[in-house]
Amino acid sequence: MDDKLKIMLIDDEPELLEVLSTALELKGLTTRQFCNPKEAVEAYNAEEFDAVIVDFKMPEMDGIEVLKLLREQDPNARVIILTGYSEVDNAIAALNNGAHAFFRKPPDIREILQALERIQQEKKLSKEITRKIQEVKQTFNLADSYPDRSEFKENIRERAIPLQKELKSLVDEIQAQAWKVKQLVFLNQKFQNTDNLELLCQEITSRALQVTSSDYAFLLLLDQRKLFCLGKNKKFIEFEIKNNLIQDPQLPFLQILRQGDILHLANYRLVQPSELLEAFPRIRNLLGIPMMIHDQALALLAVFNKDKNGYTDLDEFFLSHLASMGVTALNNVKTLLEMAKVNSELARTTEDLNLTYRELQEHVVIVDQIQAISREIHEGKDLQYIMRELVEYTHHLLDCDFSLIVFNDERLQRWYCYSNNNLLQAYFREGNYKILEALPFDVFSANGNELVDNKPSPEIKEALSQYGIKLSNYLTVPLVKDTHVLGMIAVFNKQASQG
Repeated sequence: MDDKLKIMLIDDEPELLEVLSTALELKGLTTRQFCNPKEAVEAYNAEEFDAVIVDFKMPEMDGIEVLKLLREQDPNARVIILTGYSEVDNAIAALNNGAHAFFRKPPDIREILQALERIQQEKKLSKEITRKIQEVKQTFNLADSYPDRSEFKENIRERAIPLQKELKSLVDEIQAQAWKVKQLVFLNQKFQNTDNLELLCQEITSRALQVTSSDYAFLLLLDQRKLFCLGKNKKFIEFEIKNNLIQDPQLPFLQILRQGDILHLANYRLVQPSELLEAFPRIRNLLGIPMMIHDQALALLAVFNKDKNGYTDLDEFFLSHLASMGVTALNNVKTLLEMAKVNSELARTTEDLNLTYRELQEHVVIVDQIQAISREIHEGKDLQYIMRELVEYTHHLLDCDFSLIVFNDERLQRWYCYSNNNLLQAYFREGNYKILEALPFDVFSANGNELVDNKPSPEIKEALSQYGIKLSNYLTVPLVKDTHVLGMIAVFNKQASQG
């Protein structure tokens, strides 16, 4: 940077302040560090600073409060906020309160330097406009320096009218350029308050058309291949750009802009061979600006078909400045969208964790109930009562149509069944257990392994159908003690979607 900028750094972490200060001073900038935001605000009143970089989260005063206080004292204060990655609301609040930009912590020094470069450009432009206005004032006051004013007036009378016209033309031009500068300053604030990507792109395209007095303008988002265009004949420009200008691999248009170079064609300066204009005779002249972030082209901003004089250095300056402000706003919006996505994923993860926690709580209840049943068994309670408790609990736990428990122990020869199917429950109550003969009990006496079958065999389905049972799936678990299979617990017809 040609002119040294004086930067105020505010953060309650001295280590980060030191790192950031060192990085900026290596680039030729002057910095002052403050750990106390109140002291920083007082120092801003006493000294001149070109920009302020402040952390959002601080114990005594957060970054938004600092921003508001500074802008109360100086409406043109340029403040950059450092914020955490997932703080979407805080980032939006910073922009809405007039922050020049915001960056995630830890900050990327390249992003900060680019933002400071734009601040320096604004400062230079403001000085240049002020200088030109002073020149005009001095010209109008020139007569006051002559002792004999009548002689001066007589000598200059013949040239007064053309001089006035020339001065008026100069004043008009300066006022026009000053208006453009004010528009850019206003737009910088407006861009920072926008969190809608499409509206932002439309606004940038519209302003590009306006500040360069062009017939057509377009903005191309490279990562999305999305095009925004404006002009006298929108259908023409869309067709020309989509089907020719940015699609033809033989043309260097995209290649030049992707590399970060400005493309300025025709009348004023020819940076690229005129074959491009010959290929598109309806394009008289063109000015294209790459919108760069981190040495990568995020988007392309271009205007074409200015009046017969073509584009000037001033047009290039204004369009470059517009592109510089626009790419910061585009990057901010993309960052906000990324933050919103992270927040959404975090919300889903939190919901999943809550669900898992509830399931664990349910499992704890299950374990407690199983332990209670186990204690009842050890206490020698009635076996029929224990079997009934166990099978009913299993039935409700797994949300199935019916469940049963069978003991194959030779001394007991007992079973117990439970069903929320009234027909089946009536069978069991009447002692009709022939239905159980259709189930594959022999498997368990052979190996003692659990068996899950979400697609029962046709034979089993047919055997059960005579009892009015439509079997869709089942789960059976053997009751094993000392490698000896005592029986099994089985559940049937869990919801078809779960099995």
